[in-house]
Amino acid sequence: MKKEILKFVREREKVEGGFGATPRLPATVEDTYFAVRTLEELSALTPRTLSGVRAFLEKNLPGRTTQPPVLRRWLWLARRVGLKPPEKLKDLLSGFLRRIPPRRGKPEVLSALYESALLLGLPAPEGLRKAACALRPRTLFDLYHLARVAPELLTEERLRWVLAARNPDGGFGFFPRTTSFLENTYFAVRLLTRGGRDLPQPERTRLFVERCFRKGGFARAPGGIPFLETTCYGVYLLRRLGGEI
Repeated sequence: MKKEILKFVREREKVEGGFGATPRLPATVEDTYFAVRTLEELSALTPRTLSGVRAFLEKNLPGRTTQPPVLRRWLWLARRVGLKPPEKLKDLLSGFLRRIPPRRGKPEVLSALYESALLLGLPAPEGLRKAACALRPRTLFDLYHLARVAPELLTEERLRWVLAARNPDGGFGFFPRTTSFLENTYFAVRLLTRGGRDLPQPERTRLFVERCFRKGGFARAPGGIPFLETTCYGVYLLRRLGGEI
């Protein structure tokens, strides 16, 4: 499986640096982020790839049209390849905080702003934790991001809610009694780990993850189309659920 995954990922690597969603599409920050995370999980990052990613980042600096989640991933990649972020990115983050009132922010945006500040060596912006606690998570995705800002949200009641989102096929839905998808399964396992809870019968979930493997990558669900993002989730999950890669 490892050889197939590496082939799937490396087919999407660009000569000029970075990774794209398909072998023919141009590189994006998000695809590059998930590719690097996957290669790192598999201990397969090479100096050539890191050099290419650095060149890609230098040519694709965040700007006013950059969305906060993309900024966070750019900053994570920059740290990984040893690239010092330009000072102007601190001003960019301040601009985001002014334009996106925390109390009306989306969970993913709040966590992106919070982590971007930390990656830039800044204190966590005031109000983000309170804003996260004021929002009601409707999905595992919401809780995953809100809990990154406010870990105290992972109460026993919410952890039981996470476990209730597990389906007979071993995967997790967006919330209880919804269809299983790989990304929800990833969020669930991460949340349970953060909350200090073990996943009962992990082999059930491992089998669901294995059924999502197709054509060298992982899809959102069995029989689906594999993407770099879901491949990153699949590799992470198998390595922690006792699967062989």
